[in-house]
Amino acid sequence: KTITLRPQLNRFIANYNLYQRNGVTAAFSIKKVFSDNGEEALAFIHSKESDNIDSIHDEIFRQVSYVRHEGKDQSTRRMDALQKLPLIFKKALGSGARFLDRHGWMPKNVVATDPFYASAVLANLGSIQLHSGYHHLTNWGTCSVFCAIGERKKRPFYDDEGNIEMRDSIDLGLTIDERIADGYYYSKTVRLLRTLLENPELLELPLREAVEYK
Repeated sequence: KTITLRPQLNRFIANYNLYQRNGVTAAFSIKKVFSDNGEEALAFIHSKESDNIDSIHDEIFRQVSYVRHEGKDQSTRRMDALQKLPLIFKKALGSGARFLDRHGWMPKNVVATDPFYASAVLANLGSIQLHSGYHHLTNWGTCSVFCAIGERKKRPFYDDEGNIEMRDSIDLGLTIDERIADGYYYSKTVRLLRTLLENPELLELPLREAVEYK
């Protein structure tokens, strides 16, 4: 909802040019089994302006259930196949892929589920009991927004009269490409994000529906 209402966050730089995406997407990793040897897969969410928290939840649940019980996502299958190739072929493919990526010529079916081609990459580090941290920007792909979510913890909150109340809270680590917008735009965007998180009933509204925030 934040990116839908603040569309400059949905821009990216490719080959020294600025582009605006046609849709809002988000990607994240899925741990199939919480163990040292548990495999990982990817979820890639395509949102519609009519979506809300319930429809997004249903799509996340569908994708997580599929990769945990049925099989692998498209990007993971391709990476597995690439790992089986001789080193000389992997180097040649890597050089060619970097050239195509740099010029924005990567075929859509190749990067359809590549997380670094999403509007935002999410890392729920809290699910594995880690603090939020900050994800690095990448030279590969077109993603301009990375959000790391930390574990839930109690924290003191102060009201206007100085009274303290302990509440559940999480830390968010946001890493954003500074070339796609200016600091004022980012400041208003973070205030919108905070408003949505502190008033989750607003997420029941369609993504396209504006909300008031200071």
